[in-house]
Amino acid sequence: MFSVSPVVKLRTVLCAVAFALAAGAIAFGVWTEARDARLEALLTEIESAEERIPHVGLREMGSGAETVTLRVWADGERKKVEFAGVTGGKVEARRPSPPRLPLFKSFPIFLRPGHGQWRRRVKDYGLAVRNYDIVRTGEATVAGRAADVYEARARHPGRASYRVAADRENRFPLRFEVLNAQGTVFRTEFTEISYEKPFGKTAWREPAAWPQWIKVDREEVPASRISDRAGFAVWAPRWVPRGFELKGTEVLTVRPQIPEGLREAARRMFPGALPEKLDSTVAHFNYTDGLAVLSVVEVSKSSELWKLVKKWLPSRPQGEGTVVAQRFQDRFGAAYVMEIEDTVVLVAGNVSPEVIEPMIRTFERR
Repeated sequence: MFSVSPVVKLRTVLCAVAFALAAGAIAFGVWTEARDARLEALLTEIESAEERIPHVGLREMGSGAETVTLRVWADGERKKVEFAGVTGGKVEARRPSPPRLPLFKSFPIFLRPGHGQWRRRVKDYGLAVRNYDIVRTGEATVAGRAADVYEARARHPGRASYRVAADRENRFPLRFEVLNAQGTVFRTEFTEISYEKPFGKTAWREPAAWPQWIKVDREEVPASRISDRAGFAVWAPRWVPRGFELKGTEVLTVRPQIPEGLREAARRMFPGALPEKLDSTVAHFNYTDGLAVLSVVEVSKSSELWKLVKKWLPSRPQGEGTVVAQRFQDRFGAAYVMEIEDTVVLVAGNVSPEVIEPMIRTFERR
């Protein structure tokens, strides 16, 4: 019989424990990756259902006392939406709200932070599952359909959370809500739904196209070369809020093309003289945590475009130093406009001011 010394026994036990811990860590890592992959696939399936599943229905949308009802026909890439009514009215004795960016929703599309990027470039479900807890919270019946309710709960403060009721049969998003600490910020819900291909030529009759008076050329440019390409000093944050990543940098060449017959009407719409030439270059940075968006839009202080837009803004607050930021805010997020030397910087996102303010203090020249 061989005897084993206490030292050998201890080493054996330690090796076994180390192996078990390593195996457990590997197993946990594999389980975590598999879980994240499942959650990412679930989010992708829910998001894509509205595009891939033909449907006809009534949809309610609202962000306050008013609810707008829309009639929807959709078949793949073709979609038609008609206004079907509005309910509710103004709420009396509202609490004073912070100043909003005047005509923010009327800004040209290329200046709306995050606009048009949600589906194409900013939304990142792989990143979202790292910054949001995705949980199934229950069941519901929406538009007569059995649905599973899921929530994407923000892991970091100052960001909205999201709730969706997805059809149990095909993951179609029957109800979608944006939530913050005060409650529901936005809600859209189908009250009637049928998964069938729309029939009839009238369903696809396209409305007359709006005239395109602004031509925008986009060019992907590395951040290291963006100042040279833009032709003015471009600034970028040295620090971004936890979980956010840079998803793209681009330079936009903007050339308004107002028809000669409408120039006089345009001059009446805008305060002061409308410049003959509004061509401008815009630098654009996009950041996301997978669901929330932070955009940085910059133009030269001497550009005619900025001189025109500035006329719609309140007077700049006075303060010490060369950088003074104006804050605009509503329930959907916040925006800051500031002049850094000869550059105008707009920072905006669907997050709280407390998320943006530390970021704007770290801007440095690129």
